[in-house]
Amino acid sequence: MEEIGKVISRFNRFLVCRTKKKAKLLLGQTVYSEKKKPVGIVVDVFGPVERPYLKVLKRDGDQASTLYRKQ
Repeated sequence: MEEIGKVISRFNRFLVCRTKKKAKLLLGQTVYSEKKKPVGIVVDVFGPVERPYLKVLKRDGDQASTLYRKQ
């Protein structure tokens, strides 16, 4: 598992995560919690190119403070 960023905001069924990675490659991917459980899917990438934000549509009941992806 590779860390992609920290969750900085939660609202409704969405999480916002700050990342340093090439965020375009993450669009549509499933992201996971520290416990390797699926948290949701990346539905949007926005913000500055250097350190973009990810908008994640989360699954019901799943929580995480750091998001990961499978390598």
